[in-house]
Parts: sequence; structure tokens; C-alpha cells
Amino acid sequence: MEVCFARLNSRTILSKKYKIDGMEERIRLLAQYIPNLFLNKLAASTKSMKCNIDDMTQYA
Repeated sequence: MEVCFARLNSRTILSKKYKIDGMEERIRLLAQYIPNLFLNKLAASTKSMKCNIDDMTQYA
């Protein structure tokens, strides 16, 4: 999946997907293609989906 983010970003993403800055960077890239995608919405969804937030940014 990190290869996909690198392609979207035109370069490798160096931030860690499980840190806030890494999540925000990935969400910013995905938001170009998925309208109304925000970190707080993903965070709220993690409990009902029983997963970690970094998994949500990976598979959003």
C-alpha cells in the first residue's frame, strides 16, 4: 500500500503511518479522490470497525 501512496504523492512518504503527521499526510492525499475524508471521521469509525486508525488510512 505504501507504493500507492508514493505514486499519489510523486515521491516516497517518509512519515510513519501510525503517527499523526503520517496519517494526516495520507488522508490529504486520499482526500483528493474521496470527498469529505477527514481524520476525525476515520477515528470515529475505528471503534465500530474494530481496527486501528492507521489501518483506516491504509485502506480508506
